[in-house]
Amino acid sequence: MELKRELKNLPMIIAVKGHPIEDRSKAVELAKHLRYSFINHQDMASNLQQSLPSSSDKPAATSQLDDLCFNIVCQVASTQPKMEIRVVISAPLRKRIHFDQLVKLAQSADGSLMAVQCQTQDKRDDFDVRGVVKLAVDTFAKIAPHI
Repeated sequence: MELKRELKNLPMIIAVKGHPIEDRSKAVELAKHLRYSFINHQDMASNLQQSLPSSSDKPAATSQLDDLCFNIVCQVASTQPKMEIRVVISAPLRKRIHFDQLVKLAQSADGSLMAVQCQTQDKRDDFDVRGVVKLAVDTFAKIAPHI
């Protein structure tokens, strides 16, 4: 019982990985249900994309924007555990280094990280989370109502 109470008070970061538009609503629902703060990578990207100069090297610019947005997300998220606020982060986590940043962020706050992988049955992602609790969710599964 004591351990359960201690775990309940640990800082928690839940990273929701998936399609930035389709799975945002799932991440928002999760944050509301748990009463956690919510930070969305796509919100940062939409605003920053307008302020960055256009580039002829589209893949490099997209990667640079992705890195910049993720760094901002991590900076904002880093203050949450210090204030005893748990957080849900919605981010595509396309790069291993981004996931590693979240691991370090949780560790620096003596907290926990959980990865929620949003996917469909026909499109699986075997994202290796090395020792972090991972929950794979089929975001388009049809759930039969209880009658």
